[in-house]
Amino acid sequence: MINETKVNQHDYKFSKLKNMKRTLLAILAVSFIGCVNNKNSINVETISLSPYKKIEQINDTTFLSLIMNITENKGLVYFSDLKNNRIVCVDSNYKLVHIFGSPGRGPAEFNFPGGAFVHNNKLYAVDEGNNRINIFDLTGKYINNIKGIIPFKGRFIINDSMYFGSSLSRDSPPIFKAYLNGELVQRFGNVNRILNNINTKRLKNYFLESWKDQIIAIVDSDPVIERYTIDGKLVSTYDYSNIEYIASYINLTKLEDKKNRAAGELIGTHMFCLNSYIQGDKLFLLLAGRDKQNNKQEMNRILMLDVGKEKIVPIKILELKNNNGKQVGYYSFCVSGDKLIAYDCYSYEIHEFSIQF
Repeated sequence: MINETKVNQHDYKFSKLKNMKRTLLAILAVSFIGCVNNKNSINVETISLSPYKKIEQINDTTFLSLIMNITENKGLVYFSDLKNNRIVCVDSNYKLVHIFGSPGRGPAEFNFPGGAFVHNNKLYAVDEGNNRINIFDLTGKYINNIKGIIPFKGRFIINDSMYFGSSLSRDSPPIFKAYLNGELVQRFGNVNRILNNINTKRLKNYFLESWKDQIIAIVDSDPVIERYTIDGKLVSTYDYSNIEYIASYINLTKLEDKKNRAAGELIGTHMFCLNSYIQGDKLFLLLAGRDKQNNKQEMNRILMLDVGKEKIVPIKILELKNNNGKQVGYYSFCVSGDKLIAYDCYSYEIHEFSIQF
């Protein structure tokens, strides 16, 4: 957060006129930037989807609340249930299969469960509050844990005997590679930013996805996707700030920041990607945005991209709507076959959408 100095009361009248002039100039400047961006922006097709299934609870005694991460493996879906400190596994009909862990600080217990990853018939689940990764077999039996470097926000991927994550650091590159015993092997990652005038104090953090022999790294506070080899070599960078929905959001964030500076108020962090998921050659990004008409934060659009070619190509934007007209806001999701499963922060429900198109 950036702390700005307030206008001195002694020069109130002069400052008020000066600030009015600044605000007007800021609006004009942003309007001009908006015109330039809109001229160069690309319009990606947006399709609206409504959930055909809503799940409020798994059974009479198993409820889900504050789902931080959703992952799918071989038809089973794993929910990282923050409030209840456990991982809940269900089948394709949302019938309970297994519960991994319970609240606490001992073995097999969780304190703030984060990302989960299935590898070699084992479930690896980040236990952020206890600073470790808990390991279970797929029947729910606890095996052991990894103590060492832990990924920020609990998101990570495993490739052979290594795991990869992102951690906030001013002294080291943001992405790390470590053995499955927690021993750090390497740090890598690009510290440069695309939007130098937004989130200037925010350290880079990534959502990581595994694709063939590459790592796809999605920056959360910059509209950027980077490809790396597993040895940490940067292969390519894709800047999606020219997509019309993102370009509009950038203009609004710039205007908001300038207004806050003029008023001497704090400047917050603007997120662009809230979560990600990959299935085959299709990458899905849950976007942050703003409803201009109601001036509210939006968390209901998913950008679908093709990463199977040399250059990443945007395909569609999926606008997730509630079929009862109520507001929705999604934080975590996954893709399983031809359906998208998302957790709605407002209703505490799991919503299922068809993406068979």
